[in-house]
Amino acid sequence: MSTFLQLVQDLHRECGVSGPVPQSVANQTGEYRRLVNWIKSADLYIQNQWFNWKFLWANPGFNQPCVAANPALSAPIDLGMWDLDTFRITQVGSSFADPLAAFEYEDVKMEILDTSQDVPSRVIVMPDNSLKFEAVPNAAHIVTADYFKNPTELAINTDISSSVGFLK
Repeated sequence: MSTFLQLVQDLHRECGVSGPVPQSVANQTGEYRRLVNWIKSADLYIQNQWFNWKFLWANPGFNQPCVAANPALSAPIDLGMWDLDTFRITQVGSSFADPLAAFEYEDVKMEILDTSQDVPSRVIVMPDNSLKFEAVPNAAHIVTADYFKNPTELAINTDISSSVGFLK
């Protein structure tokens, strides 16, 4: 498991770049800056090949209570894409998670939604990836779902790519 700095140092040696091996990825200029940017770009290129890489899977995933009388929940900060087949809802006082039908907004935007207060029967993923419930939650039911995270950019010397361990 090579760190960002070790990858840049390896690239420096492989390319036969003149001068001492870089001791940091921060504040580089000239040829050293190009080496840093090549490693950073290559790592992002790999991470962006597929949205559902196993290393981008959020584990644990989304696990949040609804807010009674509020039809919406915000998306996780690191969300790349929801796994629509994994939405579940656990009603207050229960330990069993029921499936929660999930739809993209584009697929249901012309429908008239149920705005009564009850246990939600479906969740709609809005264009900004927030969640909107139908019906409006009547209590703090727990909603769970899997999702895939956005790729992360290497930034400091000790960063290790998210893909490490999965691409063997």
